[in-house]
Amino acid sequence: MTVRQFLVTMDVPEPEIFTIDDQIIEENSTANSLAVTINMPSIPEGLASLSADSSNVSLIPVENITFEGEGDVRTVKIQPIKGQYGTGIITITLTDSYGRSDTSTFTITVDPLPDSQINALGCGKVSINGIENNLPWSGRFDFNDDTIPITAIPCNSGWIFDHWSGDISSSNAIINIPTGELKVLKAHFVEKPVYTLEIDLQSLNALNLYQVKINGSNHELPWSETFVQGAPVEIEIVNQDDFQLWTGDVSSEQAFLNITINKDMHITAIFYGFDFILKHGWQLVSLPFTPIIDDIFTLLPEGAYAYRYSDGLYVEVSHALHPGIGYWLFSPH
Repeated sequence: MTVRQFLVTMDVPEPEIFTIDDQIIEENSTANSLAVTINMPSIPEGLASLSADSSNVSLIPVENITFEGEGDVRTVKIQPIKGQYGTGIITITLTDSYGRSDTSTFTITVDPLPDSQINALGCGKVSINGIENNLPWSGRFDFNDDTIPITAIPCNSGWIFDHWSGDISSSNAIINIPTGELKVLKAHFVEKPVYTLEIDLQSLNALNLYQVKINGSNHELPWSETFVQGAPVEIEIVNQDDFQLWTGDVSSEQAFLNITINKDMHITAIFYGFDFILKHGWQLVSLPFTPIIDDIFTLLPEGAYAYRYSDGLYVEVSHALHPGIGYWLFSPH
């Protein structure tokens, strides 16, 4: 038996990967389904592999480059990091089972989005990630967190925040913006309503001057002032010896009031600074001045009554007592 040996040489073509065109995409977008055409004649499909490299891993990490498909036409997906822009060179390598390889290199450019804009209607500013900014503002929301808090801040106590409009509609002063997203926003501020507080007095003594302390400052009565909605007001009677009570929009026997202005308000401080003392029985009385409260039922003790002489007759008085006129008063006490 004769055994013959011989050498067979096979000419296996080199693996080949065709050129991929340069790519331009917008920030926060993906280069999807880029065609990768390869040529591997006589090489079983499972004995060749594709790999990738990136020259700018801060823009396009290698793990963000993925392949799909089978046969001679594959696809590659390239996902830049959100909120990043710039240029990177991508190298795709085709390697066969013999360790031979071919590469295709192309450039991918990620164009930045335009600046986000925040405008204002009314008087206010915004805090972006804890930093206050005047309006209008334009810039990028490039921060490490997934979302960025934006807070609308009225410019002073006379204004309040109303709502957001634009790419986000909300009545909340604090909103959260996804990092890297383009937003055009408008913060709406409105002036607080203004209301009037009036403080009057009623006293049996027109000669006395009465004062109130308003938020720490003394003022003579009567007094009035305007306040914005929600303003706190502290009111204290200075001459407390004659003070009796508050009437009107506030009823209280306390000399100190702490109120919040949410409407026009009118209150009256009642003082009894004039002692109208009657003896038991009949007596002739004339008032030396005009009392602020001249109503007979307020001036006279319970059960007392008064007469005045008019046209030859004594007529009972049922309304007001006037100064300079003689009245016959009867007190049962």
